[in-house]
Amino acid sequence: MENRAAFLKLFVIMMLVSCSTPVIGQTYPITGINILLPAAPEPNISNWGQGRSQFAITATAASVGGRIDPAARESKMLVIIKNNGIKVCGTYTVNSAPPANFSTVNKVWNGNTAVSFLGKGCRLPPGDYELNVQFFGYKNGKIVALSEEVSKAFSIRGNDKPTDQQQGVINAGIVRDAKQTNLNRPGDQQPGVINPRVEPETKEANRMRPADQQGDGAKPTNTNKPADQLAGAFSPAVEPETKPANPKKPGLLSRLGKIAVSSTGFGGTININLSSPGACDCGNWSPITINRTMKFDCGGKNVIPWKCGQLFNFLSTYNCTSKDKSCQAVTGWEIKKDGVSIVGGQGDQNITGEFIAQANGNYTLTLTAACNGKKCEPCVYTIAVEDCKTCDCGTWGPLLVNRDVKYDCGYKNRIPWKCNQPFNFASVYRCGASSQNCEAITSWEIARDGTTIKTGEGANNVADTFTPTANGTYTLTLNADCNGIKCPPCVYTIAIEDCTTCDCGTWSPLAVNNAVKFENGVKNTIPWKCSQLFSFTSAYHCGLNNQSCQAVTSWEIDKDGVAIKTGNSKIDVADAFTPTANGTYTITLNADCNGIKCPPAVYNVVIEDCTTCDCGNWVSPLVNIRANGSVVAGLKCGESVALSKGSYSFAIPNYRCGLNDASCVVSYSWSVQGGPVVVNGTRQTFNYNFGQPGTYTIDITPICGGKKCRQCKLQVIVQDNLPPVNEEKPEKKKPVTVEQHYYYVISPEYAGEVVSVKDTLFLQIENNYSSGSNQLSYTIRNLSNDKTSRLTKLAITNNQGLIRIALPLQNSVVLKGETGQLIMGDYKKYYYISFKRN
Repeated sequence: MENRAAFLKLFVIMMLVSCSTPVIGQTYPITGINILLPAAPEPNISNWGQGRSQFAITATAASVGGRIDPAARESKMLVIIKNNGIKVCGTYTVNSAPPANFSTVNKVWNGNTAVSFLGKGCRLPPGDYELNVQFFGYKNGKIVALSEEVSKAFSIRGNDKPTDQQQGVINAGIVRDAKQTNLNRPGDQQPGVINPRVEPETKEANRMRPADQQGDGAKPTNTNKPADQLAGAFSPAVEPETKPANPKKPGLLSRLGKIAVSSTGFGGTININLSSPGACDCGNWSPITINRTMKFDCGGKNVIPWKCGQLFNFLSTYNCTSKDKSCQAVTGWEIKKDGVSIVGGQGDQNITGEFIAQANGNYTLTLTAACNGKKCEPCVYTIAVEDCKTCDCGTWGPLLVNRDVKYDCGYKNRIPWKCNQPFNFASVYRCGASSQNCEAITSWEIARDGTTIKTGEGANNVADTFTPTANGTYTLTLNADCNGIKCPPCVYTIAIEDCTTCDCGTWSPLAVNNAVKFENGVKNTIPWKCSQLFSFTSAYHCGLNNQSCQAVTSWEIDKDGVAIKTGNSKIDVADAFTPTANGTYTITLNADCNGIKCPPAVYNVVIEDCTTCDCGNWVSPLVNIRANGSVVAGLKCGESVALSKGSYSFAIPNYRCGLNDASCVVSYSWSVQGGPVVVNGTRQTFNYNFGQPGTYTIDITPICGGKKCRQCKLQVIVQDNLPPVNEEKPEKKKPVTVEQHYYYVISPEYAGEVVSVKDTLFLQIENNYSSGSNQLSYTIRNLSNDKTSRLTKLAITNNQGLIRIALPLQNSVVLKGETGQLIMGDYKKYYYISFKRN
């Protein structure tokens, strides 16, 4: 019998290995799956992602051209737990499995990440289980397996229950603690268990007595031997009125079968495991009955031909091997197609199920069974379906152009067409099978010289139009998809040759100060004097000089590679600047004709007679910060201070340039960053309102005769928890009322503040803010989306007194409810004001 049992065990293992071996020639993009479980798996799966020993999964993706296989990169990972072939844990299915997120060829999912693939947490009762991992993905619109299914067996241990609750175990021993005396059920109430009663510890603790006979004044009996003599013995306690159980009574051992004895030591528990001759073992499957008419034996030629769309109903029975009817099988069934499970179920010894095949191919029906927890050999049937109508690729109908001319797919000649003439087209694609469930998904693309200009998509019918506006080769590509299968495209070529081109032309001479002209392409180095105004104009004419072909122009003025001024216009260019330092100023004129960038014109303006000023040093090292008329901080360059919210005054110390003469004038520029907008100014003393907590950076730059010297950086940390500072707003911040309008004075006094306006921004510029030129320029920037308007020029009629401006905002880049910033000035000075449209 032992040899026979060993042979059957080896046979089952060989069958399981052969069933799990992949089909020869089958390759998957994901291999090398390895499952690592905690050393002692807990019943609560959620705890597998914690502690020293955690749940982990590793896998390897194939690489294509040095990159991860696209199928692996888009794959999904299904993780489930089964018991006796039945799914008991795992939220997801093949269709809903979460993405595997393959970011590297060798991928590791560990801890809580690995546990998350099971979905909701599960709590498993004690028993034997297997954890299964498999990857899936889409191919031709259908979900397919991308790896083998890999399993790992594990067990959940019990909570160390007393052995008298285990079937087939005889438990004899002493319980020292009265709290542990929960063995009060008579042995005849427990199937297959002879359960002796035990007593709590007394003065004669080495003797055994029935627990239910103890009470006050009860005398211990010595009917039983001391517990230290129980090793290897069977000595249950009995009631006093009955005779002691005789272990050698004929027929008892013959009913118990083989006995295996183990001991935990002195005063411990003796476990005697019994195996009955009538054990529950694997048996066999009855023939499968299909639709109550056909029968197929398990193990025969199990290829069953079947029709598409016909109901497949089956019934079978598994009979375990035992001498009585108490041993019944637990069964399960699963139907797969191309390695993907499509339906399944479970039952007792009788199993039944049904499905309907909707596509051609081989379906695998697997019947599984377990007898008393022991997995038995499965029975596998193959169902072949061949008569389903396939949705294969078909053909494109002719291309109908402007409802007049037809071109068959495959037309190799170019279709000649006229410029600016609409090209209206239509066509139809029919998939291979003419059924309602087999409709094409179509798309089309129109490209010019390889650049896509229009796309579209639809069902069987395609229809669209486009108008060519330039010479070149246009390609019309029609694509179709039948049931997820990409079909060969149909391509047409359309040639346009009669469009009038808007080619590049020439720049007119550069006119300087309305007097001297310099030709483009000649010696474009222009000598000039320091601090002398340089005003210039020019024009660009494209090759075809008409209304449909006009140049878009722009210009840039650089000094030593740094842009100092830019502008843009149409056809004409006009601007001015005043050089204040020695060096080479470069004027670059750019033009664009119908999207074609044309060669620029470049002029170099050389300045050599400016007085050179060198940088020096600060007379005082401190920048004083005042509030309420008192100095609250004095900072050296590079230092920081913590302040409360409020308005402060900053006094920049004097700076001494290196060349100490009257022509070497020092000036200052500063900026504050960290607030809602960056604020700039040039005054030596300025105010700033810190309205929000945060870190602000203040940059102060001394300028010697136009030469920027080393910056002085300060940092102000504004905190909410500091005492507030009472703001003292300068009188100039109040708007000037003229004719029922509020005119805001543009000056650095508004640093850090935002004024509220409606549809018009009224501004007042005092004469000391103008440098004496006859025009100012301004731009408006939207602080909500960072859009900026074009540079706009504003003529000044009275530049020696007050200048009042009413600037309409209805068509500006700043809409109602948004915040903007006006930047205004001439070539020397710029001033800012921030506003919000209400």
